[in-house]
Amino acid sequence: MTIDKIKGMFLGAFIGDALGLPVESWSKEKIKDKFGRIDKYHAAVDHKYMKEHCAGTWSDDSQLTIAVAKGLMDRPLDMNRQALRHVEAYKQTTAGWGTSTKESVRKLANGVNWNKSSQGVTGKGNGLPMKISAVGALASTNNFAISKVDNFVIDLSLMTHPTSISASAGLAQCYAITYCLEHEAGDFDHGEFVQEIVQSSKVGRKVLPETIGEDDLTKRLALLEFGDYSEDKAIKDFGGGSAYVYNSLPFTYVFFLKNYLTIESLYDVISAGGDTDSNGSMLGALMGALHGTSIFPKSLIDGLNQDQLSIINGVSDKFIMKFFGS
Repeated sequence: MTIDKIKGMFLGAFIGDALGLPVESWSKEKIKDKFGRIDKYHAAVDHKYMKEHCAGTWSDDSQLTIAVAKGLMDRPLDMNRQALRHVEAYKQTTAGWGTSTKESVRKLANGVNWNKSSQGVTGKGNGLPMKISAVGALASTNNFAISKVDNFVIDLSLMTHPTSISASAGLAQCYAITYCLEHEAGDFDHGEFVQEIVQSSKVGRKVLPETIGEDDLTKRLALLEFGDYSEDKAIKDFGGGSAYVYNSLPFTYVFFLKNYLTIESLYDVISAGGDTDSNGSMLGALMGALHGTSIFPKSLIDGLNQDQLSIINGVSDKFIMKFFGS
């Protein structure tokens, strides 16, 4: 694994977030009518809640990815540091935050302990997997027992999303990142990757109570091993990539697995609609973790808000220094 892959992971999360933000919750048809295809940044002037966001700026996906990374650097796998970093982010802005995250972190800010902060919320969105990349990178160091990483991810879910489907999604994306960091594009194996996310997701099902009904994310992910999904079939079968993690996570993996070799997969998943900023951020992080920074065209890097890019590069560099020693 190269340091550049860690940099690519952080950078990809930001790029996917910024590309997807202006069309969040839009359908494929609406995106096509307005922009054709999303392969460059647009201002979020038509976004219901974030009209002030200029082209190339981030949303809560990048903001909370940074919060998790900072908490890990403060004290690895420590939930009290995670709570503090989330409150710090909350005080900066809650623009774009989902209800479960916002309500839970509001309680943290009012002094409620992290293991009680999510009481009364449902927690069925992308709030955990969208911000989990740095935990996957930490797991790749092999300096921490897998059981401790698993328990940390489950606790991180409990803080804002107290359901097994959220914990399962977070664990799946965590180890999807680890897999990409530990493999080169040339030895990436579709079947191995799917087995990794399926097995990882099972851990979350055993711990937190299921409150979302009968939807089984593990079975949903297992469909990806042999599925030959066209874009339209993926949209039909996975709820248009909606913010419900039962839809959005497998939807994102479909596009990643269809074309993990080129940046086109990032454009495709965002242009297909749904929870576009989170889906883009999750897929972008995977692409960066697998390929490093070279997978992202210069135009996408140059088009980012440069102040925010400086922040995420600074976090990336500090994270690398702390856990990878160079």
